[in-house]
Amino acid sequence: MSEMPGPLGMLSKMSGRYVAFYADDLAAMLMEDFLTETVKDLQKIENKARKEEVTEETKELAEDILGVIKTF
Repeated sequence: MSEMPGPLGMLSKMSGRYVAFYADDLAAMLMEDFLTETVKDLQKIENKARKEEVTEETKELAEDILGVIKTF
């Protein structure tokens, strides 16, 4: 398409050059966005897992305390 004469050919050439020029920047921005979203998701998963662990530990501790009280 860049072989076309006139404004359309020039526009096609310039568009190709801009895409090539900004390809690295675009790839870097996409990677940064992907990693940011991945980190946020991993933090949510970690927080949920931590809450579940604390709940389970609290439950076990309460059962142990009740057991000690019963035997006392």
